[in-house]
Amino acid sequence: MIAFVLTTLLTAWTPQGVVRDYIKENYPWSEVEVQPLSEFKAEGTGVAAIQPDRIVLVSGKLPGRATFQLKFPSGQTIDYAVNVEAFDWVVSARRPLKKGEIIGEGDVYRMQVNVKTIPIGAITEESNCIGRTVNRSIPVNRTITENAIETVYTIKKGQEVTLFYESGNVRITAKGIARDHGNVGEAIKVENPSSKKIVVGTVIDSHTVRVER
Repeated sequence: MIAFVLTTLLTAWTPQGVVRDYIKENYPWSEVEVQPLSEFKAEGTGVAAIQPDRIVLVSGKLPGRATFQLKFPSGQTIDYAVNVEAFDWVVSARRPLKKGEIIGEGDVYRMQVNVKTIPIGAITEESNCIGRTVNRSIPVNRTITENAIETVYTIKKGQEVTLFYESGNVRITAKGIARDHGNVGEAIKVENPSSKKIVVGTVIDSHTVRVER
């Protein structure tokens, strides 16, 4: 216990640092910047050497201006006003991308930007857009969003397909309606429009689904 107390007393800390650590632990952003708006008045309180054991957001909204209350083991509290800027990762176009292009690994990159500038639906991982098709032109360095790209499927949901079943000398085909998107080799659900029965089959090509018993 004595060793723990001595370590606590000797460990340098700043109110700016502990507030930043608190935000990073409790909010989803990859990076934050904390700028003091008020002086940290710890002189004469007996708490300057000991780090607070609890931090509470008492007013304001993050990111932006906010006041935190720092609570110390002694029971004393100090209010600390700050301005918080938050940053997170997005995927941006490394070069201009034209409508209809398929995005390759060298076409995009990740960068940290202020969360206030991140558009709705922004892609955050390169793997989530590589191999997908651009459905509108995307300028260089523009953040890529979900509504700007699409996945090209061999068979699309709602498409009419041919159901194919074969066992020995028995070969049966029937019309069906795809109830899932799917690529070659993937299993999808298909509805028989006459019986309304749902079967599961494997996508063979752009219009054929093989049904296994």
